[in-house]
Amino acid sequence: MEAKTFYSNKSDRELYKILKGSNGSTYNEKVVAQKILEERHFDFNNVEKYQNIWELEKLEKEIQKEKENIIFLNLWNNPDFLSIFSIGLLVSSIYLIILTIQHFLTVRNILTIDSFVMLFFVIVFPIIGVLTYKYSRKRKKYLKFRQNRIIELKNQI
Repeated sequence: MEAKTFYSNKSDRELYKILKGSNGSTYNEKVVAQKILEERHFDFNNVEKYQNIWELEKLEKEIQKEKENIIFLNLWNNPDFLSIFSIGLLVSSIYLIILTIQHFLTVRNILTIDSFVMLFFVIVFPIIGVLTYKYSRKRKKYLKFRQNRIIELKNQI
């Protein structure tokens, strides 16, 4: 009886995962999950409809989560910010390369702390720029995919 009340508090999605055994559930857990789903008039013949609803809910939760972090996301999705950021990284990298070359030409001793710090930034800045660019491109593709998928799911439901 306790198990049934425990499982009755779970959502249809969680119960369906238990029933399918995707979370390593036991036979008894599957039986209880199936009984609860049947009591809720779960249509086992039309599971795809439920899966579409669950996916739509997941995508809408992602949108809601992004709205909470709107300032950060707007910066990374703003092409002006990315272009200024990329130009800044490029100028900083060129400047550091020039400083490093000048340092090596004037100080003949390469093994100084200054030279290691400069080399570190000469290597790290371009890497940060490339990774930021790739992240923003990947993010834009996912946002387009998500928008199209939401429209597709709403049409199916």
